[in-house]
Amino acid sequence: MEQKARAALKPEHDRPLYYEKRESHMNRKEPPAETVDITQPPLAQLGSGRDTLLPPIFDTYAAYGCKVNAFGVDELFGTYEQSGFLYPAKMQRLAPFMPLVRDNWEKALSGGDLVHYTVSAQKADGGWASITSWRSTRYGWHTQHLTGHGPLASRAVMLATCACRMRNSLDTSHQNWFQRTNRFANKVFGSISNTLGSDEGWVGDHSYIGVPLEGRPAVHGGVSVRMCETHDREAIQQLAIDSRSAVFAASEELDDDDLCLDAVDELYRKVGLRRYRRVLVAEVRGHSSVAGFALVYRGPLGFSFSFLENRCDLIVSATLSETERHSVLRSLLAAAAGHYVDFPPQYIPVTIDKRHAPDLLRIGGTHIRDYAQSIWLRDGFEPWYRHVERLYDRAIQADSRRGRRRDDLQAGGRP
Repeated sequence: MEQKARAALKPEHDRPLYYEKRESHMNRKEPPAETVDITQPPLAQLGSGRDTLLPPIFDTYAAYGCKVNAFGVDELFGTYEQSGFLYPAKMQRLAPFMPLVRDNWEKALSGGDLVHYTVSAQKADGGWASITSWRSTRYGWHTQHLTGHGPLASRAVMLATCACRMRNSLDTSHQNWFQRTNRFANKVFGSISNTLGSDEGWVGDHSYIGVPLEGRPAVHGGVSVRMCETHDREAIQQLAIDSRSAVFAASEELDDDDLCLDAVDELYRKVGLRRYRRVLVAEVRGHSSVAGFALVYRGPLGFSFSFLENRCDLIVSATLSETERHSVLRSLLAAAAGHYVDFPPQYIPVTIDKRHAPDLLRIGGTHIRDYAQSIWLRDGFEPWYRHVERLYDRAIQADSRRGRRRDDLQAGGRP
């Protein structure tokens, strides 16, 4: 187990979440897998005035040339390996846990789009792409693993996912985690605040740090940590807004009575999995307000190949002194450790604002990588769709100028 933990904690110097390998993809037979039937009415005409001149937004995956859950897990993971998304170093880190990861994906995909689904496209010119999404909160989704060959196919899966989730009136937020060093991902996801405005979009910069369970820090004197209670909800919501943003607080549903995500857990149980959250609150003697809190997420290992579905997100008040902040973080980690004793990699996968990362490194944490968390809310879904559409169309035009084929620019055919 110690060897697994050391391997899992090895810092990542790897390709980011979006990786496109520009070489021919294998010829593949279409698998006999079942697809999700989209039968709801089409989206109403969105917007008015100049917006009516924009290309239409389709309301089915098929209209974009896409399918849902068309690949089995073995074939999907095979495409990840062949495209370079699951490259050798990443495979080595995942290897001790891969049987469990595959089993979790098998169970999840058996539920259609209940908790986890993939959208894929294969174009006549040989281009292909896939993207996955899993349910993070009751009404929020985590979209990830965009990989493929060729901008037309990537454009199709991105727009299809945007459009069909927009059609679903229950969704209230989507999020994606990416690395700023990935120029394409940063252009798409890193500009979301400017594109949507601060009321509908937000990007936060975090450090992802592995804190070993062995020799874990103890609760510091003067700090008490307990499970969140109903009367704490307003305080932690405000601290989240002050420390991050109102968009973050809304997307994590910190204003909801169901802070433990019991309703989400119930959905995951339908396919033999679990997904829940525990909220730990830290108080400092002499302070009247909440000093910090931890969002302890537990879910099916490997939904994210970086294990973000199991992250422990730490948020602390800016009013604390450096000594107090250090004590609060150590105390929250000490309390959170008990929730990770059955976590196979045997460390606490911590996300924290980048400026506080040194506090965790001083207590033995290992820096894994830096992430940016991009979030967009429901009223920003259509502007987000148009943002993605514009970026891809520019990329396709640039490819055309460089002599690449440009057949099928409009997903699903020209209107």
